[in-house]
Amino acid sequence: MAEDRPTVDPSDQSRHARLAHLLGEIEHGQVHTPAWLRATSPENRLPVALAILAAIALQLRLPDRYGLQPR
Repeated sequence: MAEDRPTVDPSDQSRHARLAHLLGEIEHGQVHTPAWLRATSPENRLPVALAILAAIALQLRLPDRYGLQPR
């Protein structure tokens, strides 16, 4: 005799599995922290500062005839 079980869509199964996983994490205190909230080491600003200074220096070294001036 066949059992009268309702058929379950595979996408519903994956949603149920994901929900069970998330509920298990919450119950055990393992809450996922997004990357933008995690404390990370700061980035080094020196390369960017040097690049900006180089761009300023190159701009100042251009002859006046190459400048963008109103006509």
